[in-house]
Amino acid sequence: MSSRAAKIISYLFFPGLLPTYLLAVLYFTVPYLVSIEAYGVQSRLLLLFFVLLYTFIFPAVMIFWLYKRGRIQSITLDEPKERRIPYLITAISSGFLAYFFAQKSSMLYPSALLIGMIVLVIVIVTLINFRWKISAHAAGIGGVLGAFFMLKVRYDESLLTYPFYAALIIAGLVLSARLKLNAHSPLQLIAGLATGLVVSVIGSLYI
Repeated sequence: MSSRAAKIISYLFFPGLLPTYLLAVLYFTVPYLVSIEAYGVQSRLLLLFFVLLYTFIFPAVMIFWLYKRGRIQSITLDEPKERRIPYLITAISSGFLAYFFAQKSSMLYPSALLIGMIVLVIVIVTLINFRWKISAHAAGIGGVLGAFFMLKVRYDESLLTYPFYAALIIAGLVLSARLKLNAHSPLQLIAGLATGLVVSVIGSLYI
């Protein structure tokens, strides 16, 4: 894998984009598992827009603002100490969305729970980063992988077979990309992947 390809993969599967990818697959592949089968296509797209807005766009704008103000040295957040405020912003923004979904409708509870799982992963990664650098990319894709696996197994849903295998392949690409860019050590990647997997597997039991 070239460095250019590794950067592209890292950007395409940036942790903030993964909640939108995950819910998009669930909304349009197995909507009954997340209780939105009664929602039309436009309504599902609107929900995904809010997910993208609160889990990626708002945090990305704030990270850029912090960069322009000189509070962080790189928008890629290479240093663990620079990740604390951006991660906190992401957790608050995503947490607000999870609360809004949970209060809005009982049909959105599964979506709120999935977003809440993401918030928990962010909080865990943030706390670990106070002592040790851990991969948010690995934690994010681990969360997606764990959610697909547990929902597929729990509901014996064959429609999630291909999304699960796709996530498995993407996980390998993401881990390889982060190693290629020397962004993390193998242990940091494994720790991140395990964090995402454990939280999503346990959280998916309540969907």
